[in-house]
Amino acid sequence: MRLGVLLAASAAVSLPAAAHHSDAGLDMETTLTFDGTVVEYAWRNPHVYVVVDTLDDNGETVQWSVQTSLTMTVSRSGWTRDSLVPGDRVTIAAHPAID
Repeated sequence: MRLGVLLAASAAVSLPAAAHHSDAGLDMETTLTFDGTVVEYAWRNPHVYVVVDTLDDNGETVQWSVQTSLTMTVSRSGWTRDSLVPGDRVTIAAHPAID
């Protein structure tokens, strides 16, 4: 009985965390690629956020907010808190949110 309660409690705690980091809200069939200028770079747990200004086909400014992987994941790829600064030119390839 005690083991069953412990397992149920463990599942209740771990399942919401797994759901938070799922790709369910992303269109994994589509990859958008664009060039732009970094407006904001925020290294916050659990993710890194980048805001990028780019131009559309009419020359109008479009601002994209990009959420990356977990901070520890991008750290393992060599990223740091100082990897980007406003004004940097970047090329972004990302899966868009479904909504």
